[in-house]
Order: sequence, then structure tokens, then C-alpha cells
Amino acid sequence: MKRPASASRSVPPKMNPEHFGRKVLCVGALAAAAYFALFAWIEHGRNRRGPWEVTFTRHTNGLPCLEISQPALGVHDVRIVFPEGAVSNVPALPVKRVFGDSGASRTDYAGQSMKASEIGTSPANKILLGDWIWHYNRGWLDPKSGWHNFKGKSLAVMLFGDGHAVGYRFPTKPESDPFWSAAPNPNNEWW
Repeated sequence: MKRPASASRSVPPKMNPEHFGRKVLCVGALAAAAYFALFAWIEHGRNRRGPWEVTFTRHTNGLPCLEISQPALGVHDVRIVFPEGAVSNVPALPVKRVFGDSGASRTDYAGQSMKASEIGTSPANKILLGDWIWHYNRGWLDPKSGWHNFKGKSLAVMLFGDGHAVGYRFPTKPESDPFWSAAPNPNNEWW
């Protein structure tokens, strides 16, 4: 049904640009104040009884474990042992480390980091950072390797020296294959 021409329509009032800016600033200030208040409340709750102490170490049987303590709550030496996390007799992968050990002497090889000029000799295949299955003979479909696959395909994301990252598939060769004992070399597929 049509409205008669004489019927008045309600017209929204025009927005004053000056008031709009004030409203935006007020809403922004309230959001920031709420954020900082909530953050302070959360931090107070986390720290009021002192810090939780978490240490990554090895259990007496050699397996990796976490030791957790919180003295104010009476929590002492809680150990979480990872029985599937043992890595023994696994040869080193042919990847040259990028960073030196900060606890070692800078004159020792262990305390020296790679120089950009060394990475620059072959940056497109120099692995800088990544996450892969240390038990490389386990395979991609083993439930213990679930973190490293997507729909049954290997997914070990690696960052290379030239800045590109890729879901890389490492070979599943037997541990006895000479491939695994080769020294890191810029002429290899990766180093």
C-alpha cells in the first residue's frame, strides 16, 4: 500500500562530523582502558603467588622430561616423562647449524655462528629454521608423526637462507644409508 504524499517520513538527523570524531575517540579510549585493565588483572592472577618453574631435563632413565614446581602452592618436582621422545643412536642430519652455543667459547667451533657470507654461498638450499621428524625412518603416516603431515602428505615447513619457506619432504631412507652420514655441503639438495 502506498503512503499518501502528505505523510511525513522520519529523516535521520545529520551527523555532525565533530561529534563523530569524539565518539570514535571515546570508544577507542574505552577499549584501550578495558584492554589494559584486563591485562593487568590477568598478570596479577598469574604472578601473585610467584612464578611457575618449568625445567626441560632428562629423567634418571635418560628420557626427556619436564620438571614443574610452584613453591607457593606446594607443588614440588612434578615430572612429566616423554617415553616416546627418546632419541638415541640417530645419526646427525646433514644440516650445518646456523647459531653457535652461547655457553661455549667464541674461539671454539661450537661457539661460532655462521656468517651471512657463508650462507650466501648457496642460500636457496641452506636450511635456517624448521621442524622435522627426528625419527626420519618412522614415516609420515605413523600416528606419532601426525604433527608433520597434512592428509597423509609430509609437511615439514622449512625456512631457507634466501627467505623462502616450503613444506619440504625429507627422504625416508634407512638409517644405514650414507645419505644421512654425509657432511653438510652447499652442493647437496639442502645443507
